[in-house]
Amino acid sequence: MDIIAAIRKVVRGLFHRNNIEKAFDIELATSSKMEEAIQLWSQLYANEPPWKDLKKGQLTMGLPSSIAMEVARLVTVEMESEIIGEGPRAEFLQKQYAPVVRRARRNTEYAAAKGGVVFKPYVSGDRIYVTDVQAEDFYPTTFDSDGEITGGVFADYAYDEEYRYTRLEEHSLDGTTLTIRNKAFRQKISDITASDEALGDEVPLAEVEKWAGISPVVRIDDIEKTLFVYYKMPFANNVEPKSPLGVSIYSRAIEQIYEADKQWSEIRWEFKSGERAIHAAETLFKRNEVGEPILPEGEERLYRTFGFDRDQKLEPFSPEFRDESLYNGLNEYLRNVEYQCGLAYGTVSNPAVEAKTATEVKTSQQRSYSTVSDIQKALQTALEHLVYAIDTLATLYELAPEGDYEVTFQFDDSIITDAEAQRIRDQQEVRDGLMAKYEYRMKWYGEDEATARKKIAEAQGDQPSDDDIMGFLNEPEPGEGANNPQPEPTAATPE
Repeated sequence: MDIIAAIRKVVRGLFHRNNIEKAFDIELATSSKMEEAIQLWSQLYANEPPWKDLKKGQLTMGLPSSIAMEVARLVTVEMESEIIGEGPRAEFLQKQYAPVVRRARRNTEYAAAKGGVVFKPYVSGDRIYVTDVQAEDFYPTTFDSDGEITGGVFADYAYDEEYRYTRLEEHSLDGTTLTIRNKAFRQKISDITASDEALGDEVPLAEVEKWAGISPVVRIDDIEKTLFVYYKMPFANNVEPKSPLGVSIYSRAIEQIYEADKQWSEIRWEFKSGERAIHAAETLFKRNEVGEPILPEGEERLYRTFGFDRDQKLEPFSPEFRDESLYNGLNEYLRNVEYQCGLAYGTVSNPAVEAKTATEVKTSQQRSYSTVSDIQKALQTALEHLVYAIDTLATLYELAPEGDYEVTFQFDDSIITDAEAQRIRDQQEVRDGLMAKYEYRMKWYGEDEATARKKIAEAQGDQPSDDDIMGFLNEPEPGEGANNPQPEPTAATPE
């Protein structure tokens, strides 16, 4: 069965790309094939895949949303990022930036599921807010030679009892001039269909109260980058290689997810169809006023009656379950999903059936480390660009005095680094004279330099060995720093 072809038949025709191109007399930078893929990823994330049919017993395990959620957790656990500086500019920017950092896990989950998410800052009063735009509501129009998106259209919606209103906002960066155009459209809700999702008639922006203050056209000069940010998953686009858009973390695993869901449905049916029962003739029971047999109260599920039986026997039904073989098969499908998603075995599969050899375990873990590390880098790049956009708006609207600032980032290195292997390497570097003993204690014991040097000096008074001094023979207890190396914060300084 060509499941991908079948899926495309279901999702084709859900987009109004041609209407968007006509509205602004532009050409979108992605094809309908890419838009179909985004729609499919969104359906999978919402646990509504095309193959789901509860009436026919075709169930789902909810793998896509679970995978996106777990990846987001690994990427952002103990993540810290802030804008620092001594002046009012840094303080103002930090207040606008902090809510975005708090939403980092949620937006990473959306980006992982759908290939990307857009951060679009805007000014309201004396504040700068950031809208998070889902992948299905963003249409890129232009991108540069590095694949960075330089223009796009955003869709926003409003409803009343009769109409759906659509606002299209187009951003176009030409050199250092940014042009933003806004248009609104009205369509009767009763006329909206999946096969022809038209925009409807163009109407003034003021027809919708929340859009009344938006200008139809805005031009801003001396802009180095776009004032929106596309947080893109760092995987190669296997759907449309020339597209600037990212792909879902499970884009390569859709067929495996489909097979896992089929196997899960088989398991559920195995238990349902194999439930213990008693076959009994209806003549063994009293009947109600409509002639139906009256089964023992509370045990109706146990009995399966039939019309007649000459001997009126009760026959137990208790077949042997095939659960072990079915679960083993499911676990293999789940391991295939993990591999295609760049995750370690045991992330969604049964960790008790993980790789057997040390080499297999290391390779599996390294795969997950690499995936998480790449997404963290993509997140940092997106947030640095967002800070530039917020800073630019602060200048344009004179919201805070000019001033210097830095953006710092810190991620939990234990997620992307094999801590034990790193510790062993550091021990060897100390022995080889490539790392000072106090540096080792600072990194692995969480001590400051003065404390580390004092500890070493105290230990040297009793003439201990190097292993004693550095704690090689007396490793710190969990939580004391052994598995929690202190990473150096990285900083991004505005150009």
